[in-house]
Amino acid sequence: MDQNQIVNLEESSIKAACVELTGKGLELKRGTSLEGWREVWGKLRSADDFCRFAIADCVAYFQAEFRLPLSELATSSGIDLTTLRQMSVVSQRVPLSCRASKLTYAHAQAVSEVESRERQMELIQLNEEENLKPSELRALVRKNEIESGERNPGEIVFAPFPAISKLKTYIANISPSLLNDEANRQKWKQELKPLADFYAQL
Repeated sequence: MDQNQIVNLEESSIKAACVELTGKGLELKRGTSLEGWREVWGKLRSADDFCRFAIADCVAYFQAEFRLPLSELATSSGIDLTTLRQMSVVSQRVPLSCRASKLTYAHAQAVSEVESRERQMELIQLNEEENLKPSELRALVRKNEIESGERNPGEIVFAPFPAISKLKTYIANISPSLLNDEANRQKWKQELKPLADFYAQL
């Protein structure tokens, strides 16, 4: 993940989209074109992905360097313990040197389930070539585990993604405006996908 992917809404191309930054977010003014909105959206998604990796790296450092329990960080940050543990695993198993340009945080979560670094790099390279969805990459991980004998074909495994806590957040914040917003719906579909995958294995 290139640090240059951090969002920069002060670029001239973005200014044309009528974006006004505030201390709490941004305002897209009336008259913003669809093309301008898409550019802003793409940069925000890149920034969000970068931040997920950066936070995961910070969590892993906290755990490895200070040797303090993650429960302490969970209490002070408000991030649930399951999420912090998953972040630490992602950072350690998919270090900076392995993060190719198309490897999103969701892809890294899938790859982090693979023990073999060689196999990890094969999957990362395959993703670079074929631009796989995170769910497709997870399916390849499961297939590899079955073929290698690490998992039985009928074995039910629920990866430690923080989907349950995200479902709680979704329920707590659900509203007509949320349901009527296509971008929000797609975001939540991706966030809650691990629960659907688990249900499909039953």
